[in-house]
Amino acid sequence: MNEITGQLKRKASAGGLITTVARVVISGNGVCVRWPGMHMENSNEPIPESDPNDRTLIAALLSRKVVAVHDPH
Repeated sequence: MNEITGQLKRKASAGGLITTVARVVISGNGVCVRWPGMHMENSNEPIPESDPNDRTLIAALLSRKVVAVHDPH
């Protein structure tokens, strides 16, 4: 979360699983279904795109290819 704007901010995950999944989703034109890494008050809030200067593989995973799964509790 950007503390100044209050908007969600996307940043790379340190996990190896998302790195592997990103490769498969990108090369296979698939979709990644995952927990967004934080509780979101509005589960319909779109996942932001990565910083345009981020050159990591995960940054190449476009937001439209990510479906966030939320715990309703």
